[in-house]
Amino acid sequence: MHPLKFAVLIVLVSMNALVWGNLATTWPQPVALPAPAVEVRERPAVDIHRITHYQAVVGQTDSTPNISSCGPNRPNQVAVSRDLMGTVVECGTEVMLYSEEDGYLGTFVVWDLTNKRFRSTIDVLTEVPAPWGKTYGHLVVKEN
Repeated sequence: MHPLKFAVLIVLVSMNALVWGNLATTWPQPVALPAPAVEVRERPAVDIHRITHYQAVVGQTDSTPNISSCGPNRPNQVAVSRDLMGTVVECGTEVMLYSEEDGYLGTFVVWDLTNKRFRSTIDVLTEVPAPWGKTYGHLVVKEN
């Protein structure tokens, strides 16, 4: 390489470093944000092996389809298996359900029990069959 070409190359490289060096010092610098004022608590999720839906009809309930274990049927109610009732939730507990396949299913109120043969199960009371059918996922107890 010709010495003059080498000198021009060194000058261009040096100018490029100066330009980029100046840009690096003029770019906005990160700003420390204050800690959130609201305390964030992690809520444990309970694995649910079976999430289904049911309608309030004699073929899918007992002989009194409009009366649940906790009282008269109510909007957004779910039935939980007996292993969950009393240990994880009580009548009237608000829970959020998440499906591994379909994501967030909604917020519901525990208001009924499933048949005693089921474990780790939640049934959602619906007027028409739910689009997600039978799935599995997680229950998170909603804090009031």
